[in-house]
Amino acid sequence: MRALARLLRRDRRGSARAREWLVSSHTQPKVSQKDSQPIQLVVGLDFGTSFTKVVIGESRIRYAVPFGPFCNGGNPVFLPSGLSVLAESDECRLGVEAHGGILHDNLKMPLIERDFSGDVRARAAAFLALVLRYARGWLLEKHGRVYRGRKIEWFVNVGLPTDSFDDAELTSAYVSIVDAAWRMSIQPGAISLSCAKDQPTTNPAEAGELPEEYVERLLPADRINAFPEFSAQVAGYVRSPRRQDGLHTMVDVGGGTLDVTVFNVHKDSYGDDIFPIFARRVRPLGTRYLMQARRNALRGGGEWSYSPFDALPSDVKFGQAHDVSSDDLKELDRPFRKSAHTTVAGALKYTKEYRYPSAPHWDSTKRGYGTGMPSFFCGGGASADFYETLLKGFEVLQPPYKLSQSILPIPDDLNVPRTARKSNARLAVAYGLSFDPYDIGRIIRMSEIADVNPDPTPPNYRDRYVGKELT
Repeated sequence: MRALARLLRRDRRGSARAREWLVSSHTQPKVSQKDSQPIQLVVGLDFGTSFTKVVIGESRIRYAVPFGPFCNGGNPVFLPSGLSVLAESDECRLGVEAHGGILHDNLKMPLIERDFSGDVRARAAAFLALVLRYARGWLLEKHGRVYRGRKIEWFVNVGLPTDSFDDAELTSAYVSIVDAAWRMSIQPGAISLSCAKDQPTTNPAEAGELPEEYVERLLPADRINAFPEFSAQVAGYVRSPRRQDGLHTMVDVGGGTLDVTVFNVHKDSYGDDIFPIFARRVRPLGTRYLMQARRNALRGGGEWSYSPFDALPSDVKFGQAHDVSSDDLKELDRPFRKSAHTTVAGALKYTKEYRYPSAPHWDSTKRGYGTGMPSFFCGGGASADFYETLLKGFEVLQPPYKLSQSILPIPDDLNVPRTARKSNARLAVAYGLSFDPYDIGRIIRMSEIADVNPDPTPPNYRDRYVGKELT
């Protein structure tokens, strides 16, 4: 009983400190010297459909930020991407338990669907403002002594869905939302949705809209950057002994999207990493949409209590809950499986026929033929039965569709809570984003690479986005 009482007191103290971090606008250690040698800290922000992850990095170490009290007993480094807004005060809070407020749990997908309305941007900015406040507060309390006497120069790198990297409008929206989030996070007081809606689109310091003591907390424009998630995801890989130059495939299964990227890995004459993007597909085929498609096929029948923040149930458990046999479930999933298979196969086929037809992976005269393209299967949904079976199917196909799964290495410099050490693979994006923006590597956009054999079919960009039938 005494041990339990101590544990409960510790939990209460931890929750109280977490609430303090959410209201802290500080950006520097309690003792800092403006004239001392500054140190650069980079916030790697993986803003996910279901979960958000944060890793803060500097030259010697990277910290995975635990959001324990707001994870509802789940993995402490996976923060549910939900925002609670109190109905009376309009105050915003982290966590998916609204406690008398209104829960918004679809913060990212509207942006990918090109909904840039004020409400969508405000909800995302308010959520990320709380995330940034908490992450800074946690670091300054837990590790502030390490930086005592140093001035911190903050940077924020946010991940972009790969297919959006050529989309200047979406990239600009992401950067402006993070900029607004940072501005709100450095001002004292509660963060409200109305405050988020009123955020200016230009730097308020230039217009004299902030007190002088807050101006130095603002981030210059070049300290907020957006990078394709795949380039961040392979940051640890390209720095490891497992690195191979040449074509690779990244398949990322998230809550909202199935993201497929075919890219090259090599160095330029200066020794810097170069990532040319040859093909990419981002489709609304993530775990949420698999569950929605199954529900539609069942015509809404059976038990339906799955939260978007819960792990996808195994096929066996799903079948038992809905009284569906294994064979019937495979038949029920057939249309969705075909769409997902075509998404992966289409990117490989397009690369072979129009982008890099001389690659050794599909040239029978080359040594690498038949070994399969090195591939990374990432995201929270990649280990679910449906997607795991789908992706393993590509390992037994013939070129150009044969893939060979590689495992992302566990970084030596990642400081992660003991209870979350099995989560390293799903932290890969946030980890990669925690590097200096100039160290992540140079991306060559798909639009900057000419087709070897021009595709006669003009691209239809609308098929990237989610249709009304799946919302």
